[in-house]
Amino acid sequence: MLGWVQRGGQYFNLPYLRSIQKPKLSLGDEGDVYISSAVSINIHEDSQRKFGGDCNERTFKIPMAGGFEITDDVSCIRKYFKDGEEIIIARNKADWREKIDYFMRFPEKET
Repeated sequence: MLGWVQRGGQYFNLPYLRSIQKPKLSLGDEGDVYISSAVSINIHEDSQRKFGGDCNERTFKIPMAGGFEITDDVSCIRKYFKDGEEIIIARNKADWREKIDYFMRFPEKET
């Protein structure tokens, strides 16, 4: 329930409600999760996908920690990363499934 309240606070930009549910991991622990995951999934908010003006923090945290990332198609990502070289971009639901399946079967192919 707290997650929904916090998400509502984010949506309506209400600082108190946004801050109710704090991340439970330290930055170092978060990095350990990314580096130890076969595939880290990064999904942006609808507004970020629609307008493409900003990327979420995971876009940068996952590769900085040494993790392998598949992300949704947000135009700002191409400003910072090369698709297929530094990051993998999934363009639709079928592409998500195909890429996740491929990289889970062939982890040595990760960029």
